[in-house]
Amino acid sequence: MTTEMITVRPYAGDHEIPAICDLLNACSVADDDDDTYTATSLRSELDDPRVDATRDIRIWEDADGRMVAYGQPFVVPGEASLDGYVYLRIHPDLRGQGLETAVLSFNLARIRERVAAEGQPVEIFASVNARDTAMQEFYAAAGGTPVRWGYQMTRDLALPSAIPVLPTEFIVRGAQPEDAALWVAMYNESFIDHWHFHPLAAQTHAHWLSEDTYRPDLDLVAIAADGTFVAFAHCRIDAEANTRDGVHEGHIHLLGTRRGWRRLGIGRAMLRMAMQKMRDAGMQTVLLGVDAQNPSGAVSLYEDEGFIEKRRRITYQLP
Repeated sequence: MTTEMITVRPYAGDHEIPAICDLLNACSVADDDDDTYTATSLRSELDDPRVDATRDIRIWEDADGRMVAYGQPFVVPGEASLDGYVYLRIHPDLRGQGLETAVLSFNLARIRERVAAEGQPVEIFASVNARDTAMQEFYAAAGGTPVRWGYQMTRDLALPSAIPVLPTEFIVRGAQPEDAALWVAMYNESFIDHWHFHPLAAQTHAHWLSEDTYRPDLDLVAIAADGTFVAFAHCRIDAEANTRDGVHEGHIHLLGTRRGWRRLGIGRAMLRMAMQKMRDAGMQTVLLGVDAQNPSGAVSLYEDEGFIEKRRRITYQLP
């Protein structure tokens, strides 16, 4: 395959989702990456209220109409500026022939367009698999600097784990619709001291609750005697992806403890409860992601509870 006769166009609608999944998953397999999609999960991502799919997505096609590259930047409020995140995927057969530059250029142009009306500075980042040396070299050549590292960690649920222990004044239950405002406030106070913290908006949280993979019984909250929401373990099981991949795998998407309630063992107890929920649901392994420089010592907690590193990602800051 060559880059001759390749054209670029906007996203044309949900009927394209299966073909986009095929491209993204082919890239993931080639890169031994975890960035895989089902039609359900991609449709949910594109339905996010922060996404304007027609303007935010570009698709590159060959002469036969096959998708060979995909670009979709994302912009969110950061600590002191807007954060723009570059996302580009190139078919394995066409890498190193110039498409990377074209897709990156679209990402940067769209980010500039998104932030122009905000009157705020923007910082631009790109995430790359630590095994993907070609993309690391590409971002470095584009003026990028590695600024952060993250791990995907995994645990075999057949291994024993200790019983969760919470102080007696706390209760743990599944989240309920009327919890939304309290849950969002808890989330924001739990992650406010993390690197490039992005405040969670009520609209985004509502979108999460509408997703097909959302289960209230896997969305655990710890509540103090005075009614304060103090910790959470937000978990997902993607049955469609598990069937496709022939695995029984659950994900702990979010785990956090509110400021002022840390160092009491609540986060550890919530992690153990989340793992038990996964076992009860028939899962054999559980995954989570963590910032390697997490200020609350999350990496050590996960290692203590039997998690091991599966993959590593590097975040580059682009000029």
